[in-house]
Amino acid sequence: MVAEGIIDKLHPLERKVLPFLGKHRYFSEIVKHSGLQEIEVMRALQWLENKKVLKIHQEKRKIINLDKNGVKYQKEGLPELKLLKSLTDQPITLEEAAKKSGLDRQEINACLGLLKSKLAIDLAGGLIKSGTRAGRLLQEGTPETSFLNKHFPISYGEVKDLEKLALDSLLKRKEFLIIEEEKKISVELTELGKKLSREDLQEEVVNRLTPNLLKTGKWKGKKFRAYDVEINVPKIYGGRKHFVNEAVDYIKKIWLEMGFKEMTGSYVQSAFWDLDALFVPQDHPAREMQDTFYLNRKAKLP
Repeated sequence: MVAEGIIDKLHPLERKVLPFLGKHRYFSEIVKHSGLQEIEVMRALQWLENKKVLKIHQEKRKIINLDKNGVKYQKEGLPELKLLKSLTDQPITLEEAAKKSGLDRQEINACLGLLKSKLAIDLAGGLIKSGTRAGRLLQEGTPETSFLNKHFPISYGEVKDLEKLALDSLLKRKEFLIIEEEKKISVELTELGKKLSREDLQEEVVNRLTPNLLKTGKWKGKKFRAYDVEINVPKIYGGRKHFVNEAVDYIKKIWLEMGFKEMTGSYVQSAFWDLDALFVPQDHPAREMQDTFYLNRKAKLP
């Protein structure tokens, strides 16, 4: 009976999402299989959580993805290995090496420093050659090559041991890898949710009674969604001071804190007390009729 009562209150989006929750746990999978937009799925999940149908879990993790050059060299192979494979134990010029390897001058310059630091090449007098033992070992494969051949994106927490050295090396290279923070959302069905996910929710339910339904009479025979009087709604505060009164009170507070005293009296004062006693000059704009309202009466002074 509890489940039936909740079913009558379900929003159309909740009805569309619920059947997929028994098979799919992660938010991205629910979006993919339901065919709904991300915002629609998220709203449905939040509404269902309010009804104690499920619990939403959020997990943040760092992921490693390929950047522009990472995508390029994953397909073509690392440039230093391309250069190394084009060399022999016979010295050749840098121009010849660039032509044989298919690398541009900028790539050649970057590879030279890297290979020289690993003792993989001999460079002298503008000529370059390989044939070293270190060079032969590099051609068999490097930790960087193995890391680059992984299926990306990968979790940062899964990188261990020698892979960390390869990761650090590739991160120093321009636009090879990028580390991002991924927020993974998953749902866990409650016992009530498990029951609802097995229900047939394909029946069309009208969510709103519109003027068109009333005019055309199409509302007849339709099943309407029941009102949910227990749903969370925004808090509305009954009343507050008028903003002018708030401003007056705020200004009054400032003057009182400065040492002034509040006095009471008539709303109408003579020009003597209002202007002359305050030493307002005779030609001051405050004395004009546009700024001071005058009554056709004379005041008595002590």
